[in-house]
Amino acid sequence: MGNNRRHVRAALFAGAGLLFTACRVTDVSFADAETLGGEYFAVVANGDVPSMMRFYSSEFVAEDFRPRWEAFLRDRGEMFGTLTNHSLASKRFAPRVRGTDSGGSDVCFIMTYAVTYSSASTQETLTICPDPVADGLRIIGLEMQREDANAERLALGKVFHETGLAVTPDGF
Repeated sequence: MGNNRRHVRAALFAGAGLLFTACRVTDVSFADAETLGGEYFAVVANGDVPSMMRFYSSEFVAEDFRPRWEAFLRDRGEMFGTLTNHSLASKRFAPRVRGTDSGGSDVCFIMTYAVTYSSASTQETLTICPDPVADGLRIIGLEMQREDANAERLALGKVFHETGLAVTPDGF
């Protein structure tokens, strides 16, 4: 059984290496994504919805969705209160291969923050990728999980989820 696990791990590392090589992922720096996250939460703390909207990608805020998203951002202050603190809890990256129309690939950053509001605490994960229209990084996905008894969860846009690994017993 231990030998199978080593083979599975080796296959996973080889597969990940091929994926990252195919996507031309060679050097990844989280600095710009961390800066964007810090600036975003500073604007959230001020409650400035038009400024918050500038952090979102054109992929995330389609014209027909924009008014509803702006309303949510305004209502978030009423639901949770004022943002009082945020801290980066974890960060990882994932390659993103764009469709054949746009071609190419790039690296997205998945930044998870512990966020404290005056009336609630949340865990908020920002999926940050290069914007195909605007220059620089933008938020393409957001997940919010309340940390209190309500435990409500919201996920919008494009988000990455890791899947588990199943190891089958010998003979399968």
